[in-house]
Amino acid sequence: MTDNLPQENRVILLVDGDQRHCEHVRRLLEHQAEQADASHSGGSKVVVVEGLQAARQALKTLVPQIVIANLQLPDGDGLELLTRDASQPYPVLITSDAHGERPAVRAMKAGAIDYVVKSATAVAALPKTVESALYEWHILAEHRRLQAEVVEIPQREQQRLGRELHDGLGQELTGLGLLARSLTKRLAGASSREQEMAEQLATGLEQALAEMRILARGLIPVQTDALGLVSALEELAARIAEQSGITIELRHEHPILISDNETATHVYRIVQEAITNSIKHARANSIVLILEADEHQAVIEVRDDGRGLPDDACKKAGLGLRTMFHRCQLFGGSLDIYTHEEGGTRVRCCFPLHPRKQAS
Repeated sequence: MTDNLPQENRVILLVDGDQRHCEHVRRLLEHQAEQADASHSGGSKVVVVEGLQAARQALKTLVPQIVIANLQLPDGDGLELLTRDASQPYPVLITSDAHGERPAVRAMKAGAIDYVVKSATAVAALPKTVESALYEWHILAEHRRLQAEVVEIPQREQQRLGRELHDGLGQELTGLGLLARSLTKRLAGASSREQEMAEQLATGLEQALAEMRILARGLIPVQTDALGLVSALEELAARIAEQSGITIELRHEHPILISDNETATHVYRIVQEAITNSIKHARANSIVLILEADEHQAVIEVRDDGRGLPDDACKKAGLGLRTMFHRCQLFGGSLDIYTHEEGGTRVRCCFPLHPRKQAS
């Protein structure tokens, strides 16, 4: 970020085509800012733009404290300033001339921090509403940060154990295996009993090393290189297909580069759970994994030919399904699980290739 970030963070972006309303709100907010300056707590500069495109242009150069946008703008819908990214760095407060429950519900479902109808009383109280919205946003950001930490703690421990297994025990078993093979060759002329014991020892060490590597891969499923997720999914599909006898195919056209290893690991675990559910609950005979991406986001879809989801699947969601949705929230993704009209279950996970860190 640039050196003027602290100043930009004190900006309130007001997006509304009603110039008279904007001027009135600007005076209210700047009066509050003057009072904040007087108490040495730092005020906020109000930037006013009329429409959606002007707001998008402004957001390229600043990260505001809050965006106050009218629902109906001259060139679009104010809700388009909201994103589906859970790590969006600023809250959006929606204002509207429309009364009634429907627009308010629509705004809140889209992710607005609050919804204000432009009555004289509500506009007069807007500075207090903004203050409350910023406080709520701070609490939500802190909650997201703590959620991420709770998930990351066991993951970090798993990764540490995986590295210890690979670099410590793995090297020891490799060395002992080489010694055992050397001993087998030296006992080639000895009694059959001694040679058989040496052969059993060498074989046992090789099997133990193979099992240790499988365990280490489970603890650190995704490597941090550009092809890490694709390689991990290919190994996962091959391993489960061999174990279950079910055909599992991974389809992708181009390498998928995910800049954040934590996101890749979450996606891997979601796919792993989806495959397990297809085999265990849907009784699938074949599973297809489809991985696609553009410049900004990727989509992984798990398709099976099983019996689909029961009608009350959402109500009776077990720990596995709840964990899948929770993982998706942590990296700003979205997850849809449904029975396809042609049969079988579809698990579709959309995720950003370059996720932003959670606001603190």
